[in-house]
Amino acid sequence: GVTCHVSYFDRGVIDRLQKGNWFEDPSDSSIACRQTGPITIGDIDMSEAGEEVFKQGISLIWKKQVVNRIYDKTNETLIYLSHSRQVQD
Repeated sequence: GVTCHVSYFDRGVIDRLQKGNWFEDPSDSSIACRQTGPITIGDIDMSEAGEEVFKQGISLIWKKQVVNRIYDKTNETLIYLSHSRQVQD
């Protein structure tokens, strides 16, 4: 009963040539979610951290764009959070 649209940036060839780092896209992303039907809270992770519901690579190896779903039981609300995750030194 929820539809989400995630946007992120693909770097163009000219930007990749000018700035280097050929195999990585920026970490910038956005998410918009709307109720599009009845919502039934079934078998989902109810912890404060929520659960990962989407993941895609945005670099050659390490960097990922991730969407987490968190259930706010107090307000009976689903929250979707888009962020990037990468291995740090």
